[in-house]
Amino acid sequence: MKPDVIVVGSGSGGGVVAARLTEDPKVNVLLLEAGPDTWPDVPDAVMHVRGGSGVEEYDWHYGDPSIGAVLPRGRLVGGSSAVNSSYALRGQPVDYDGWGRGWSWNECLPYFNRLEDDADFGASPYHGRGGPIHIERSRPDSAVEESFIGACLELGHQPLPDLNQPGGVGVGPLPRNVRDGVRQSTLVTYLAAARARPNLEIRGGALVDRLLFDGDRVAGVRLASGEEIRAPRTVLAAGAYNSPQILLRSGVGDAAQLGKIGIEARLDLAEVGRHLTDHPLTVFVAQVEGGMPADKVRVGPTVKLRSRPDLPADDMKITLFPDGELLNLPGLTGIHIEIDETYSEGVVELRSKNPEDAPHIESRLLTDPRDQARYLFGVSHMVEIFDALRDGMHAEMLLPDEETAHDRDALHEYVMTHFSTGYHPSGTCRIGHVVDESCRLIGARGLWLADASIMPSVPRANTNLPTLMIGERVADFVKSEL
Repeated sequence: MKPDVIVVGSGSGGGVVAARLTEDPKVNVLLLEAGPDTWPDVPDAVMHVRGGSGVEEYDWHYGDPSIGAVLPRGRLVGGSSAVNSSYALRGQPVDYDGWGRGWSWNECLPYFNRLEDDADFGASPYHGRGGPIHIERSRPDSAVEESFIGACLELGHQPLPDLNQPGGVGVGPLPRNVRDGVRQSTLVTYLAAARARPNLEIRGGALVDRLLFDGDRVAGVRLASGEEIRAPRTVLAAGAYNSPQILLRSGVGDAAQLGKIGIEARLDLAEVGRHLTDHPLTVFVAQVEGGMPADKVRVGPTVKLRSRPDLPADDMKITLFPDGELLNLPGLTGIHIEIDETYSEGVVELRSKNPEDAPHIESRLLTDPRDQARYLFGVSHMVEIFDALRDGMHAEMLLPDEETAHDRDALHEYVMTHFSTGYHPSGTCRIGHVVDESCRLIGARGLWLADASIMPSVPRANTNLPTLMIGERVADFVKSEL
């Protein structure tokens, strides 16, 4: 099959693009994935959410030594959508209204609705029914979950049955893209539906080294094996860590930086790999009397809140994990805070020209004072929620210990050395700087990007649903030029 479109990366962006383009039987698509294709004998750890984000044998094994963090990223067909925790959050309208021309909330909403099959709110105008991604919410069914909700209400938070309600803040059940315990990744949704199409070829084990150029047109890709594959159109959807790597190895990036590792600059786009954004988070661990039954693996309710009353939307969320399996803490309860409006920016850089080498990643979380202020407010409020929670049940804080948790200075010192990322990397190939508003590479023809790297700012949400939305939009962008 001679491809009309090559799609690099099969996750939340690329998997959607490949599936949508092949709905037209006249369009041949080659989908390339660096990791294996596990279909149809999908391993249980990929099929079902068991241990939160990451599956060891299907991971890129990236890390950020500067903060001592591992950075799980899926290396298999389905990408990170096949190994994540399956939180189905969108963010707020204000997020997208700040993305620039063509990306307002009203312009993105139809694509969010298109991808959804929301079991609870699908009939509302701001949700969808019948889309590929099933979304559901678990009602509280344990004493600790009820106590968490009661604590939040006691502290003044409002009930919020739908955490994806535009503008909503308050406490309610976390929406998840899970059906009967099965993670609704692109592997088992979009791509499962598209596999029988003769105009789709999926190749696992195909690590892309760099792009091929004919003048100012991207003409295909060169694999790490040396094989060259040509097509008139290419969609790069390798993620916020790997898409900038492929561009940099192709000579697209900061010319001075590229010259230091022996790569001749083809397009001098200095912001490739810059402006890496993510959500800082930390977890408190508690021993709670009467936790979840041993056979349950679930995420409890979540509260979305503002650190200041004058903010236009929430800037953080606190989530209860009534069973520690998702945090690798069997038998313990976790309370997890994530700062969702962030300003700190990091970088993704090449270590060498070798496509097998991991990139140099510096998240630089909490380096902006505004992020630190939000974070310190949030962890203090998390202690307040915990103290209110245990009014109705016996509970003990383990990490940090009780003394540290209730000493403001000691708590702040503890949390500034005990944080990680939310596994939501974005922003490394931003709209307006690396790609235009239609996600085409600036200064070249024939290449679109379709992943979280194009986000001008990270939304107030886990990035899976926003990236699925981007995939839906880029599919339409490409279709308009076929």
